[in-house]
Amino acid sequence: MEDTALCVRLSLFILLLLAAHVHHNNAEKTAFRILPSRLQLFEYESVFFTCEGINVSAEGKVRSKKELTTKCSYVSVASKVTCTIDNTYVQDSGEYWCESGRGQKSNTVNITVTAGSVLLESPLFPVMEGDDVTLRCRSKMSLINLTANFYKDDVLINCSATGYMTIHSVTKSDEGLYKCNISGAGESPVSWLSVTASAVILDSPIHPVMEGDSVTLRCRKKKTPTDHIADFYNHGFYIGTGYNGEMTIRSVSKSDEGPLKCSISGAGDSPERWLTVTGCPNKAVHLCSDQLPVLLYLLIKTVATIM
Repeated sequence: MEDTALCVRLSLFILLLLAAHVHHNNAEKTAFRILPSRLQLFEYESVFFTCEGINVSAEGKVRSKKELTTKCSYVSVASKVTCTIDNTYVQDSGEYWCESGRGQKSNTVNITVTAGSVLLESPLFPVMEGDDVTLRCRSKMSLINLTANFYKDDVLINCSATGYMTIHSVTKSDEGLYKCNISGAGESPVSWLSVTASAVILDSPIHPVMEGDSVTLRCRKKKTPTDHIADFYNHGFYIGTGYNGEMTIRSVSKSDEGPLKCSISGAGDSPERWLTVTGCPNKAVHLCSDQLPVLLYLLIKTVATIM
């Protein structure tokens, strides 16, 4: 009996330690980011910001230097907080970031709202050296693409009859301030194109992956793309080693969502790449975790109606 009681106490102690460890890890996962729908907008257009990876219970909000948070209408789903500004004005231009109730901050994004008739569509975040980048010049007054001139640091670099310009295999030399001009319509504001250089590159899904899918990550050196032993991290926490430079996450879930990076000994770390996990496994018997609050609400409402 004493041995049984001791085993029970030890089991409870281990469970408490595991719970504390999980709580500590979750508390330390403070890495999150802000995703704007656009960097440049025409006045009176809508913009929405998504805070990804933030703990919704920590009262995550979108902030700006002007504290224009009162204009936001918030929606919280799973590990995301979305802020929507329905009508933007020139004075809404500036830096925005996500901030948790504990004061933790995400990256910042710079939004420009123009009263003019031309804007430039460009990447929302830094691009990796070697990637292709497409810029688009758009007129507020026309739905069709018009001939546009593109400028980098105020120097004309391209004239496009389609309104699009693609920079193939970008390098650090392509980093700078970009704008465009449409004859008879005007000139866009400028946006900064940031190019990230790294000796180590993490190949991961660009688009959101479905819950239940398997995801393969590959870590490689930029100049010598042969396989190397690599360590992989999520939110800065070690999650595994790939002895051939690859690691597969089987049956991903929302807990796998977050900033990923990898490391190769002697070469360094890769830039972070965000893994987005969405939806449900394609099985009718499963329920999405983000559907449960809605189902619970409907159940309570139905019971209240019957009573």
